[in-house]
Amino acid sequence: IAGIGTVHYTVTTDDGTPYTLVSPAYHVPEATRRIFSPQAFFQNAPSDVKSEQSRNGILLTSTNFSFTIPYNPSNNLPTIQATLNDFATELHLCLTNATNQNLSAAQKELLRWHFRLGHLNFSSVQLALKSGQLGLSPIVLSASKCEHPKCASCRYGKAKSRPTGYQGQRIPTDPVSIKSNDLLPGQRVSLDHFSVTQKGRLFDSKGKTSSDLMYTGGCLFYDHGSNYIGIHFHVQQNANETIEGKLRFERELFDHGVIIQGYHNDNGIFASKDIHLSLQAYNQTVRCSGVGAHHQNGAAERAIGTIFSIARTMLIHAAIRWPTVITTDIWPMAISCAVWLYNHMPKSNGIAPLEMIVRSKQARRILTNAHVFGCPTYVLDPKLQGLSKLPKFTPRSRRAMFMGFSPKHSSTVPLVLNLDTHSITPQYHVVFVDWFKS
Repeated sequence: IAGIGTVHYTVTTDDGTPYTLVSPAYHVPEATRRIFSPQAFFQNAPSDVKSEQSRNGILLTSTNFSFTIPYNPSNNLPTIQATLNDFATELHLCLTNATNQNLSAAQKELLRWHFRLGHLNFSSVQLALKSGQLGLSPIVLSASKCEHPKCASCRYGKAKSRPTGYQGQRIPTDPVSIKSNDLLPGQRVSLDHFSVTQKGRLFDSKGKTSSDLMYTGGCLFYDHGSNYIGIHFHVQQNANETIEGKLRFERELFDHGVIIQGYHNDNGIFASKDIHLSLQAYNQTVRCSGVGAHHQNGAAERAIGTIFSIARTMLIHAAIRWPTVITTDIWPMAISCAVWLYNHMPKSNGIAPLEMIVRSKQARRILTNAHVFGCPTYVLDPKLQGLSKLPKFTPRSRRAMFMGFSPKHSSTVPLVLNLDTHSITPQYHVVFVDWFKS
């Protein structure tokens, strides 16, 4: 479905005069047949329009017309011959649209939170809804126990091969099995590099950076004791940028009173002399995986897979609804947003990774500030933010795109992409259009 709009069909009545039927309809460019919805037609039809069913077909009557829709002998469906006059579409149709009759109101609310929380699985979303941390309205309570709908973006972004049924020796890669001896935040941190062939734009650029200076990957840090994840993007994957990311992650945790005692990593760059000197300078221990034994660094490997799954699905979801604006070079922003959501979402034990770090349950309240990545936003004009005035008929805001949250600001200050200058800036006076309706 590419859009929704109003269709005008011209039909010939029983007395031979033309009449125009007006009805809402979905726009499916690949469809080879037009399907007329009687339910949608009668919701908007004049009150004097009546319908009667007989063995020969369906009779529509009113004070202005009367005509019969005969049954098609090949499929027994009422078939009408009409001329399509007009189709005015409203793009960016979302499943949560009020005109979607295939989902209940509770399922639409569940999908809205599913979108806002980075396409988190529906069971975890409902668990958060039941806890009351996302509100206590009747629709939220209904969404916490309704049947799970399907999400097309998840089908595109999280698809996996079917299991073969082979039951071999399973090497544990889940965090609980790996971190059994690392129960406190900072005791052990796994780190691993990741590479992306698509160059990623910088946060402080305007989208015109030379390809040699754009992101090509990064380093992910996974704390065993809290499940907390940190991310640092690299232009070149070398020891200097790895050390820079390590120091930045350590400062981030030190702000919350957590001191990192040891690391676990693979070989390669992590075996360089500069990194070992950095570890010795802070009296930190290090453990390395065996050559070719990537499963021994399973915590970081699994965390990379989880974060990329979230980021990929969010990008696909936004690209389906805003294809003229969404580009793949904003993957660093999608990954940062995915990490933010991961750290704030409660896990199976009911505690979010950030809550383990800051030792407070206040962090989960920030989830109410979550929005759909890549959605349109409207930012107040800078002159009005400075309490100045504008001419009476000048637009009061500009349209931008939501890019996640700034690590240097409150969660009420999102990062938005200016569609004219292509700069990414933190803004406070923002209105979100989470469902891509405008």
